[in-house]
Amino acid sequence: MLVGLFLLGLALWWLLSHLTRSRPTRMGLAGSSAEGRLGYDVSAVADAAARSLAARPDVTSVRSSTAYAGGKPLVELKATTSSRADVTSIESAVADVARELATATDDTVRLRVRVVVGRRAPAPRRVA
Repeated sequence: MLVGLFLLGLALWWLLSHLTRSRPTRMGLAGSSAEGRLGYDVSAVADAAARSLAARPDVTSVRSSTAYAGGKPLVELKATTSSRADVTSIESAVADVARELATATDDTVRLRVRVVVGRRAPAPRRVA
């Protein structure tokens, strides 16, 4: 019985240690010195990138999330466009956001954008 309780406790400890990985939410920037520290909040940067992309006329909505890949923060954006959106303008908008993000974070954040084309409105049904 004692061995069973010990193994249960060990299993719970292992599970909790793997679920609660602390990841930094604030990242430092080059230019920090003894006079002051420059940094940014990863979630705030993700929200700003989403707002920037959502401001484009062909983009109907954008959702942002953050993750960490290879020890670096990853900003993930899911953008929904209208079904009549111009692919070239969407590509240009994503490139602009990527440039803005790289400039703002000294290229310390990765960006992943998934573009989903919205569905066309269904044709109205005819009643005979």
